[in-house]
Amino acid sequence: MEKLKRCRRLLCIAVMLLLVLILELVIRGMTGSLSSQQTASRWSEDGTYAQVSAFFTPETNVTESQMLPFSIQLKEALDEAGVEADSANGRNYVCAYSTRSTITLTGNKNSITTTVYGVSDDFFLFHPLKCVSGNTSFAGRGEDANTVILDENAAWQLFGATDVAGMCVEIGDTSYIISGVVKSEKGIYAEKSGATEVTVYVPYWILAAQQGDEDNTLTVGNLEVLAKNPVKKFGYDTVENLLKTHLGMEEGDYVLVENSSRYGLLSRFAILKNFGTRSMNTDGIVYPYWENRARAFEDITGALFVAEILLLVYPVICAALFIHFCWKKKGVAWNWLKEHAVWLFHQIKPALRSIKKASSPKSKKSMKIAKRRQDIKKREKTRKRQKQ
Repeated sequence: MEKLKRCRRLLCIAVMLLLVLILELVIRGMTGSLSSQQTASRWSEDGTYAQVSAFFTPETNVTESQMLPFSIQLKEALDEAGVEADSANGRNYVCAYSTRSTITLTGNKNSITTTVYGVSDDFFLFHPLKCVSGNTSFAGRGEDANTVILDENAAWQLFGATDVAGMCVEIGDTSYIISGVVKSEKGIYAEKSGATEVTVYVPYWILAAQQGDEDNTLTVGNLEVLAKNPVKKFGYDTVENLLKTHLGMEEGDYVLVENSSRYGLLSRFAILKNFGTRSMNTDGIVYPYWENRARAFEDITGALFVAEILLLVYPVICAALFIHFCWKKKGVAWNWLKEHAVWLFHQIKPALRSIKKASSPKSKKSMKIAKRRQDIKKREKTRKRQKQ
C-alpha cells in the first residue's frame, strides 16, 4: 500500500513536469512565430547579435537627418570596443527606422486613404514579410527610389487583384511602380494589433515628399538596431547611451526593448513584476502593429509562466524534502533507493522483455521450423485436392 502511494506520488510529479515541458514548448513555438522578434537569430545562429528597438514619443522630434549620424556613432562605438563582425555576414551592426502616417493612393479601380509606413532601406531585414507577388526591394536608393509595396488588402481595393507587381499606383500627382505585394496577416492578435489594416510601405523620403516635408520635420517613430553583442546587454546599453548622448533624449522620451531576449526567463519575471501596470501607456507612444502584437504575446507568456511556476511547486517541495531526508539519514536513504530501484526494475522487466522479443529478429532454427510447418500444410492441402 505504501509503495502504491509512492508510485502515485511519482506519477503525479511526472505528469506535472510533462505539463511544464508542454507549456514551455507552447511558449517557444508561439514567440518563435513572431518574425519581427527573431532578426538576431536569423542573422547569427550562435546568439552573438542583439536586436534592440527604440520607440519615440512624438515630442522628441527625431528626424531622418539624425539617423545617418546616429549610425556612424554606433559604428564608432562598436569599433572602439573592438567588436568585429562575423565573417558570415560582414556587418557588426544594421540600423533601420520607420514612421507611421496616412496617405491617399489611386489604382485603376479605386482610390483609398490608408495607413502607410515610411521605411528605410533595411526595414525588411527586420520584417521579412511574405510576398504574394514581386519582392520587398525598393528600386533605387534615397531620392531615386520610385517603388512602393502594398499588402493584399491594399492591392484588392486598388486593383481587384494581388498579382500587380510592376503596375503603377498614383500618390498625389506622382506615379510609383509597385515593387511587390505582401501577405496580409490574419488572426485575432493581428486584428487587435492593427496588422490586418490596409497597409502600404514606401521609402521614407516619398512619405516626406508627399506630406510636403521640405523642412525635414517628419518625425521618426521607431528605430531598430541589430548589433554585435559580445557580452550581455552590450548592444542594449550602447544604443541607450547613444540615444542620450547623440539624440539628447531623457528617460520618458523613449521606450527601449531588447527583442532578442524579451521572452527569456529573466524577462518573464520582469513581466510578472509589472503585470498590472505594463499595459498602461502614459507616454503617448503609438506603437506599430508588430510591437503591439509582441507586447500581447508578452502577456500570454507571463500567464503561461505563472502556470509553469504553480506546476513546479509540488515537485520542488517533494525534491527538497527528499534531499533533506537523504542528508539526515544517509544509510536509510541508500537502502530506500536500492529497494525502490530493484522494485521498479522488476516492474518494468516484463515490458522490456516483450519489447525485446518483438523487436529482435527470429532465429534461424525457428525460421526453419516455421517453414517446415508451412510446407506440411501445403502438402496436406494438395493431397486433399487430389483425393477429391
